[in-house]
Amino acid sequence: PIWQADGTVSASWPLAGAWGMGAEVYTVGPLPGVARDTAFLTYASYQVSSRVVFDAGFDRGLSVGAPRWNLFCGVTCGLGRLFHPGAPR
Repeated sequence: PIWQADGTVSASWPLAGAWGMGAEVYTVGPLPGVARDTAFLTYASYQVSSRVVFDAGFDRGLSVGAPRWNLFCGVTCGLGRLFHPGAPR
Protein backbone atom coordinates (compact mmCIF):
# COMPACT_ATOMS: atom_id res chain seq x y z
CA PRO A 1 0.00 0.00 0.00
CA ILE A 2 0.98 3.62 -0.53
CA TRP A 3 0.79 5.86 2.55
CA GLN A 4 0.37 9.60 2.39
CA ALA A 5 0.99 11.78 5.44
CA ASP A 6 -1.00 14.99 5.77
CA GLY A 7 -1.97 17.47 8.44
CA THR A 8 -3.54 20.83 9.13
CA VAL A 9 -3.68 23.59 11.71
CA SER A 10 -6.73 25.84 11.32
CA ALA A 11 -8.77 28.49 13.10
CA SER A 12 -11.98 30.37 12.37
CA TRP A 13 -13.54 33.52 13.78
CA PRO A 14 -17.04 35.03 13.71
CA LEU A 15 -17.21 38.57 12.34
CA ALA A 16 -20.23 40.89 12.16
CA GLY A 17 -23.63 39.21 11.75
CA ALA A 18 -23.54 36.21 9.43
CA TRP A 19 -19.94 36.87 8.31
CA GLY A 20 -16.94 34.83 9.39
CA MET A 21 -13.36 34.14 8.38
CA GLY A 22 -10.75 31.46 8.78
CA ALA A 23 -7.13 30.55 8.13
CA GLU A 24 -5.29 27.28 7.77
CA VAL A 25 -1.83 25.87 7.11
CA TYR A 26 -1.95 22.42 5.55
CA THR A 27 0.44 19.85 4.15
CA VAL A 28 -0.26 16.86 1.90
CA GLY A 29 2.06 14.23 0.45
CA PRO A 30 4.42 13.26 -0.82
CA LEU A 31 3.46 10.41 -3.13
CA PRO A 32 5.77 8.65 -5.58
CA GLY A 33 6.53 11.19 -8.29
CA VAL A 34 4.62 13.99 -6.53
CA ALA A 35 6.24 16.50 -4.18
CA ARG A 36 4.85 17.51 -0.79
CA ASP A 37 2.27 20.31 -0.99
CA THR A 38 2.30 22.80 1.90
CA ALA A 39 0.17 25.95 1.74
CA PHE A 40 -1.50 28.76 3.69
CA LEU A 41 -5.25 29.20 3.08
CA THR A 42 -7.59 31.98 4.17
CA TYR A 43 -11.28 32.58 3.47
CA ALA A 44 -14.36 34.67 4.22
CA SER A 45 -17.75 33.03 4.75
CA TYR A 46 -21.37 34.10 4.83
CA GLN A 47 -23.95 31.94 6.66
CA VAL A 48 -27.30 32.17 4.88
CA SER A 49 -29.05 29.80 7.31
CA SER A 50 -28.17 27.09 9.83
CA ARG A 51 -27.68 24.72 6.88
CA VAL A 52 -26.19 26.89 4.09
CA VAL A 53 -22.80 28.67 4.08
CA PHE A 54 -21.05 30.39 1.15
CA ASP A 55 -17.30 30.90 1.24
CA ALA A 56 -14.50 32.30 -0.93
CA GLY A 57 -10.79 32.73 -0.44
CA PHE A 58 -7.31 31.91 -1.64
CA ASP A 59 -4.38 29.73 -0.79
CA ARG A 60 -0.69 30.38 -1.29
CA GLY A 61 1.78 27.57 -1.81
CA LEU A 62 4.63 27.48 0.71
CA SER A 63 6.59 24.51 -0.64
CA VAL A 64 8.41 24.08 -3.94
CA GLY A 65 5.88 21.54 -5.27
CA ALA A 66 2.77 23.53 -4.32
CA PRO A 67 0.84 25.75 -6.75
CA ARG A 68 1.75 29.40 -6.10
CA TRP A 69 -1.80 30.84 -5.85
CA ASN A 70 -5.28 29.32 -5.91
CA LEU A 71 -8.63 31.08 -5.70
CA PHE A 72 -11.72 29.18 -4.62
CA CYS A 73 -15.39 29.63 -3.80
CA GLY A 74 -18.01 27.20 -2.66
CA VAL A 75 -21.19 26.44 -0.82
CA THR A 76 -21.75 24.01 2.05
CA CYS A 77 -25.25 22.65 2.46
CA GLY A 78 -26.38 20.46 5.33
CA LEU A 79 -28.63 17.72 3.96
CA GLY A 80 -29.75 16.12 7.21
CA ARG A 81 -28.84 15.02 10.72
CA LEU A 82 -26.95 11.75 10.85
CA PHE A 83 -26.49 11.10 14.58
CA HIS A 84 -29.32 13.01 16.32
CA PRO A 85 -32.22 13.35 13.84
CA GLY A 86 -34.65 14.51 16.53
CA ALA A 87 -32.29 16.94 18.30
CA PRO A 88 -33.36 20.59 18.51
CA ARG A 89 -31.68 23.00 16.13
